Amino acid sequence: PAAPATDDDFPGGRFGRQWQWTANPREGWVTRHSGDGLRPVCVRSADAHDLRRLPNVLTQRLPGRTVAVEVDLVLHAGAPGARAGLAVLGDAYGWIGLQRGTDGQVHLVHRFAEAAAASERDAGHPRHAPDGRARLRIEAGAGARCRFLADVGDGFRPSGQVFAATPWRWVGALLGLFAAAPAGRGHAGAADFTLFRITVL
Repeated sequence: PAAPATDDDFPGGRFGRQWQWTANPREGWVTRHSGDGLRPVCVRSADAHDLRRLPNVLTQRLPGRTVAVEVDLVLHAGAPGARAGLAVLGDAYGWIGLQRGTDGQVHLVHRFAEAAAASERDAGHPRHAPDGRARLRIEAGAGARCRFLADVGDGFRPSGQVFAATPWRWVGALLGLFAAAPAGRGHAGAADFTLFRITVL
């Protein structure tokens, strides 16, 4: 049988059958539109600091071979703390993406949480993302060891240490796309993910 599709252009804002949410989906998590690209809303949650507790992470299996995973991200969110990114999700997890700071600027951030940790912490130094956009890349190799990289207009640069992905629950390690914001009032904004690609290395 053919391998399941992994690349996705998200035509009309829809995602392919290789994806599934981490919990039962709700209306309003994703905005439909006429172009290409996934447009998730930055859903407000008191659990925004822990991806394992968010229901609105869109996931697919981490391939069991050496691959590079890439996606373009633009953050359209004005709420402080609103963030979106590309994650490797397991009992421990890591993600790289964009976050709106309390200074009003958008920063490239790289975070991780160990299996027993209640919240995440920085895995790499935050960097200014002047256009509120980035090309994100995760290189997953033997033993599900993952390197995180990002390009905010100055070429791909590695971030943080190598992260060993761990299985999550009974499904193994997952790739995830998410948009979230801290609890609060009002619309936090949204993100655009485009050109999701998985390349065998």
